[in-house]
Amino acid sequence: MDFRVHRAWKGIERIPVSVNTERDSAACGYGFSTGSEYLVYAYGEKGHLRVFLCSRTQRLADVRPEELAALGEPTFLPEYEDWPPLIHIQDHPVYSALVLAALAVLVTTYVMRKSKAAH
Repeated sequence: MDFRVHRAWKGIERIPVSVNTERDSAACGYGFSTGSEYLVYAYGEKGHLRVFLCSRTQRLADVRPEELAALGEPTFLPEYEDWPPLIHIQDHPVYSALVLAALAVLVTTYVMRKSKAAH
């Protein structure tokens, strides 16, 4: 995944930043959403950064103010107008299949509960 970084606290001097994570949460992958802002705790060497589900990575809106204060002052990085969306995630047929399977489970559960309530 490639990130457009606005602020960096440690280890990032330039953009873009590529971060690797596993494809699903069962393998400790972090499920980033396109268009959301995150405080990312990445591990590894420059150019080989990784993010895990159990890291402190989280949506920026969910970060407690005291956590940001503990990090200190960030470095503000320049923005590029011609950069792609915040996160570029390649399309994978596996994700589509998982979403469809989850939807099927939800619909089946809804129908079963509704039919039990009707009896």
